[in-house]
Amino acid sequence: MNHLSLSKSRALATWLGALAIIFGTLFSAMPASAADAPPSPEPEAALIIKGKVKNEGVGVAGIGLTISGPSFSGKATTDEAGTWSITVPTKAVYDVEIDLATLLKGQPELASRQP
Repeated sequence: MNHLSLSKSRALATWLGALAIIFGTLFSAMPASAADAPPSPEPEAALIIKGKVKNEGVGVAGIGLTISGPSFSGKATTDEAGTWSITVPTKAVYDVEIDLATLLKGQPELASRQP
């Protein structure tokens, strides 16, 4: 080999070695603790039933609701915007009942319409 091709071979070898180090570092870098740690369980998502009580498009505050389902019964009250929510224990079908006394108290104009 002549002197010119020997220096080209060394330059090529240097570049290939540098590329191998870069790619090796990029694709194999994983902390040892991440490899040894067991996967953490995902937190359970809360099961929430929610809604909004409105009269003529405006939220109504102070309305009482009773929510019941399999082995569960709970109460909720609407906030200033008319929204309410409650966390339930399991996926199931739940009944939501409005407490008419609180509905009439929150909306006096409805009380005058009652027979």
